[in-house]
Amino acid sequence: ASRAYRTVSHAAATVLAGLLQLELVTACHAEVYRRTRLLQIPRGRQWDKASRVIKLQAETVMVGKWREYLANRTVTKYGRRTVDAVLPHLDAWLDGRRHGLTFRATQVLTGHGCFGKYLCRIWKKADTRCHHCDEVLDMA
Repeated sequence: ASRAYRTVSHAAATVLAGLLQLELVTACHAEVYRRTRLLQIPRGRQWDKASRVIKLQAETVMVGKWREYLANRTVTKYGRRTVDAVLPHLDAWLDGRRHGLTFRATQVLTGHGCFGKYLCRIWKKADTRCHHCDEVLDMA
């Protein structure tokens, strides 16, 4: 789940939530099904091991395709900052090592943080100055 404003792009929201595109997931499942049906060995330990390898290979292809989609700057024009922050760490992100995202972390990653630069941009504050340290540009 992602705790983000409705103005967060689809690409940014799905990256933060670790959700791959549905068409990639369904293609992955279809490929696993197709390849496991072709196995010429009886069900058992060997079959289980082979099906796990097939699933891992299909998931690797799926994540690679998603990575290509996210790296395409014309497709993911909005949410670029968030995608660029997560993309180099996508494998770890998808492995679940992100330990959940707080509301504040989501705000920072999507550029909606409660900081002087953002508050000035949405006309909630007159200038970009930090109210803690008087830095001229507060962009955390």
